[in-house]
Amino acid sequence: MVRKMNQVFKAYSDFWGQFVNPSKGKPIKTFPEGLANEQDGDKIKAPSFPYITYPIIRPGFTQSAIGTASIWDKSVSEPGFLGLVSDVLEQVAETIPEEGIIIKTSDTGAIWIQRGSNFMNIIGDPSDPAIVRGVVNLVIRSHVL
Repeated sequence: MVRKMNQVFKAYSDFWGQFVNPSKGKPIKTFPEGLANEQDGDKIKAPSFPYITYPIIRPGFTQSAIGTASIWDKSVSEPGFLGLVSDVLEQVAETIPEEGIIIKTSDTGAIWIQRGSNFMNIIGDPSDPAIVRGVVNLVIRSHVL
């Protein structure tokens, strides 16, 4: 059962890892919510921009989990610039249709990701006007047999 649950977590992580920085053509770094950090030698530091954080899910179709994924970027030259965040939000909207998306995780597992209430929004960061955050509200169901 633990192996199958790990397949759910990996498939969900891979889902968020598919989104690309349009200016570089490379996937954007992703982190589970609350675990956004990078190793720098012996030190752990905040990740460099841009990056995506996503909610941690628990397997089970009997209940819906409501979560928020975030696309983070910082513009030194143009505080409040929405370009990358807007582009990635558009990629997410194209990937998660109105009816949601089902991701097969194993022979007996799947994740159903649906658009949540107020599906997308862009907000600033009160601590730093150069930071822009794209918010994606989700309803997530996962199942492992």
